[in-house]
Parts: sequence; C-alpha cells; structure tokens
Amino acid sequence: MRLLHMKDQTQQYLKMVDRCEVVDPRTIDLVMNDPAAPLLNILCAPAFGVLEKKLVEQHGGTAAADAKERDKATDWLNQNSAGTGPYRLVRWERNQQIQLVRNPHHWRGAPAYERVVIRHFSDSAAQLLAVRRGDIQAAFNLIPEQVATLRDERDIRTERLPSLDFVYMAVTQNPEFNRALAQKPCRQAIGHAIDYDGILGSMLGGAALRPATFLPIGVNGSTEQVAREIGFRQDLDRARALLQEGGFPEGFEFEIAYGNAAVAGVSYQLLAQKIQADLGRVGIRARLAPMDQVNLRTAYTTGRSQGGVLTFWNPPAVENELWAAATVERVARRVHWTPPAPLVQLVRQAAEEPDSAKAAALWVEYQKQMVDAAHHFILFQPIYQIAVRNSVKAFPLTAAGWQLEMGQVTPA
Repeated sequence: MRLLHMKDQTQQYLKMVDRCEVVDPRTIDLVMNDPAAPLLNILCAPAFGVLEKKLVEQHGGTAAADAKERDKATDWLNQNSAGTGPYRLVRWERNQQIQLVRNPHHWRGAPAYERVVIRHFSDSAAQLLAVRRGDIQAAFNLIPEQVATLRDERDIRTERLPSLDFVYMAVTQNPEFNRALAQKPCRQAIGHAIDYDGILGSMLGGAALRPATFLPIGVNGSTEQVAREIGFRQDLDRARALLQEGGFPEGFEFEIAYGNAAVAGVSYQLLAQKIQADLGRVGIRARLAPMDQVNLRTAYTTGRSQGGVLTFWNPPAVENELWAAATVERVARRVHWTPPAPLVQLVRQAAEEPDSAKAAALWVEYQKQMVDAAHHFILFQPIYQIAVRNSVKAFPLTAAGWQLEMGQVTPA
C-alpha cells in the first residue's frame, strides 16, 4: 500500500489496483478496479520487490493514505536496503559508485560474490582500459569500435543481447516555446530529415534496431517490418515539402537539450551533433544545449523543456501498456500534447485484448497514430555488447527492465 499511497511514478504502473488486503502471513490479495487490465508482468518490475515493513517504518516509511505527505523513507532507501534481493545496498555516491554486499538470507541462497562495486566512468575509453587491466570484470558502455578491438583478447569475451530500451528525441508542441514546433508538419519534417541508418550503421556499428515509435521491437505488434512500413525514414525532399506546408519554408530554429551521458557507448553529445547536421540539410537549425542529467530530467518531466530533448527509455516491466499509456499520459504532458480521446481508448483496448493477434493489429494502429503526431522520434534500440572478463563464468543479461541478473553471476 505504501507504493499506491506515495502517488509517485511507480504508482502509475499499478493504477488498475484499488487496494491490497492481507489474507495470511504469506498471502495478499490485490483488489483491482479494472479486472481486464494487464498486471502480472508489471508485478515483476524491480520497483515492486518486497520490503521489510518494520525496517522501512523505523526510517520514516508509512503505508497510510497520506503517505505522499508523511513518508520520509525514500532518502534512507536511496542509501540502504530493506528488501529481499541477493545483494544489499551499502553505499551510493552519485556519478561515482554503488557498493553492494552479499545478502546471506536471500531466498534463492547466498549469491557467489561477497561484494559488488558498480563504478561510474566518464568515458568508454576508461572502461576499456579498466577491463583490459582487470581492474573491473565487466564494461557496459563500450562503443562498437572498442568492442571490435577485444575480439582477439584471450581473457575477455563479449556478451550480446537485444535490449528493450531505446534512445529518443521528444519535441514540444507548445507555441509559447516555439511557434514552428507547434505545427505538426514541421515536427514531421524533423522526422524525415534524420539519417537513422547513419546512426545505426556509422555510430553503432549495426549493434542496434529502430522501432517505429514507443513500442520496442520484440514486443507484440512491433517488428522490424512494421518499423520499415510505418516509421519515419530519411526523405529530405519530403522534409522540405512539410516545412512549406507548416508555414516555415526556410526552416526554423529550436533547441536540443541532452545530458552528459552515453548509451551503448554513444554519447548524447555526438548524437546531438549528428542530428544537428542532418537537420541543417533542410534548413532546420538546432541549438545544442548540454546540461546535467538531473537538471535535464527535471526540466523534461515538468514540461519546461522548450524544444527537443534527447533521452532514454528503460521499461519498468515487459508490458506494452506501460510504454503506450505513458505516451498518452505523462509523456504527452511533457511535450504539451493532449492526445485525442480515440487514441487513448485505443491504448486501453489493445492492452485489454486477450487475443494476441488482434492485440498486435491494435498496437500497429497505435504506432501509426503516434508516428503521425510526431512528438517522439526513436533513434535506436541498442543491442547491448558487454565486455566480460573470463574470470566471470555466468553473466546472465536480461532485457526485462534491467540489464543483468546479478544474483546469478558466478565466478569461473
């Protein structure tokens, strides 16, 4: 009940749950307000891990109806563990490191390692050097060229897995921020000006996919064929014609904000420069605005980003409804868009459709309408390539909202 009453973003994933009732010491009932809504996959998300109630309450937590105002446990939980995972959090230093120690009471048995340190590296070259020297056992953010240099390394291997994450650019339609972006044809022109194949090929070495819109390739209704048929593709003549239709034949200027981070080894800085060059070919002038990642997220989630935002989407769980509902609810508000009621209803209908084939057709229609609205341009869905030293045996990657099943990692 704490998560429900905190009314933060995690609570939105459980909006179909009315209340939680204790049946016995080992059983609870989740009473739903919408019995047809998807739930089981969502409950697998890390955010819904079991916490020790008494410990959370000792540090200011509450499950009362006014938890949004009264709960004080979040700061403590950001630095400590009260859960049932294989490792316990003992230290978190922002942009530096996370330290975990073994949980000897884990329900699957104690994990193999006594301590795990997750270090932050400012660039991929430093990661490459560290994994080669044996300072770290795995490097998660190498660029394709660096991965290629490891092919002949006897002590290092590369683990690959298509993710369900993606990098995208969100664009506002608030006319007070930018008159051109308030015009759908001008936003569509952006979609047709970007060289997506160049991003996937030259920047990512082919280690990526690109979905049509907010449903990653691999989930129901989203395939590479669907993306080719309905997604944006570079067409400079079409982009120029759309600028004419939108009333800005000579192009326009807008800001692209991004954080000081990288995904799959590609920095937002390089990605922004690539998009800036692409847009310039049709007269759209992009001003690049790098900023701290926390400030970027705050501006974006509160609807204060005045142009485009380069950012990342990581699924909380493998459930289409979580991606799609976000685009017609909180993500729509971030770009000052009120989705048409039929689109909102379409998302609900697709999420509740029990027949997989019928649901897939509904999800394709959802994607068509999202592409037409032109607020979110999916740039790539990475295939993660992780350099792992052979001193580590099992290293089970996952695309289910996190990258690694840490409790199942074992030494050689």
